[in-house]
Amino acid sequence: MPQICSATLDRDLYPQLSSTPFWLELIFYGLRRLPSVRETLLSALLGVQVQSMKYEYDFHEYHGRIPLTWLWTQQPAGGNHPPQWARDLQLRSYYLISTAVMGTYYWAGWLVLGMKGYYPEYTVSSEQ
Repeated sequence: MPQICSATLDRDLYPQLSSTPFWLELIFYGLRRLPSVRETLLSALLGVQVQSMKYEYDFHEYHGRIPLTWLWTQQPAGGNHPPQWARDLQLRSYYLISTAVMGTYYWAGWLVLGMKGYYPEYTVSSEQ
């Protein structure tokens, strides 16, 4: 994804962007003499940005699941082949948890941090 590569390369520019909220600019200004804390905050914000972009493009990253097939695969008398409905529910839990976590990142990034999931200036078009 070229958007994620561009965001990673522009990570250090985030405090100077016009979309960065004023309160966050003040935090970065206060951290100018603590470079290690500033780097940690920039890395955390990049993580939020990457999750927002993946959510925008419907790319689901693993954030956990409900292990429903465990009842059949780990029990001594349960055998090793869980029923299809349990496998389907486990897969659905993966999707729902991923959507919830990444959606939280997306909305927090947009509402609180001034981030977007899509940047047209980072998108390669056939006209360029």
